Amino acid sequence: MEFLGFIVNESGYTPSLRKTETILNLKVPTSVREVRHVIGMANFFRKHVQNFSTIVEPLTRLTRKEKPFTWGEEQQEAFDKIKKILSEKPVLIFPDYSKPFHIFCDASQVGHGGALMQWDEEKKVYGVICYCSRTLSNAERNWPPVQIELGAIIFALRQFKPFIFMSSIELHTDHKPLAFLLKKAETHQHLARWLVELQNYNIKIVHIAGKQNTLADALSRIPHEDLSPEEVDKISELEDS
Repeated sequence: MEFLGFIVNESGYTPSLRKTETILNLKVPTSVREVRHVIGMANFFRKHVQNFSTIVEPLTRLTRKEKPFTWGEEQQEAFDKIKKILSEKPVLIFPDYSKPFHIFCDASQVGHGGALMQWDEEKKVYGVICYCSRTLSNAERNWPPVQIELGAIIFALRQFKPFIFMSSIELHTDHKPLAFLLKKAETHQHLARWLVELQNYNIKIVHIAGKQNTLADALSRIPHEDLSPEEVDKISELEDS
């Protein structure tokens, strides 16, 4: 069944062929207005795209007034990557509130990303409920690595709150950032506030050794409108509340 641009069945929902074909047939933008159009159309499916904000960052950069319009290799890669992901018809599953939720986070110097998943015991795979992502501000990119990582966790919890509040959560992460938070929270305003916020959730920490704690590792186990400049900016921003 097609509903609001998605094909919906008992397994979950995926972008409809009609919607994705429109994006796949887009030509390379030649102006800021056309870039905003591309971002606006792709944004409709952002919950289906891992690290959406980070991927489209080279495109959103072109929409800023102080930046001259120069379509380069970075922009072409971002444009092609969005098309490739949507051409693969990514499926999101419906949440099962009888099962625990699993959260995987991804932090870089460019942005935060997260995935909300549930384990399918029969298929032995994680199913993705939705993704979230945002780009970091210039100030945030200067944060210490541990603060960037913890910020990614808090961001994911906030974005997934409608699903996970009052539910059992397994947060897949390295213990070190959380240990730092517990010991040093009183020395930093952000960390102290985040510590209080973490206490609102029923979280079980699942330790994964450093390099194995990647969103990509978890995912390896998983079988038309123009926007204003302000709307484009909102795509990659987080309200700090």
